[in-house]
Amino acid sequence: MRKDEVKSWHEAEVEAALKDASEREGKFIKVKRILE
Repeated sequence: MRKDEVKSWHEAEVEAALKDASEREGKFIKVKRILE
């Protein structure tokens, strides 16, 4: 793998992780509202 390939792969991983985290947080907030 070349350096630029590694960089773009890493950026894709980070984006996927952030998207997953924000979706999880969104679900958590919804559940929290229901429980209040």
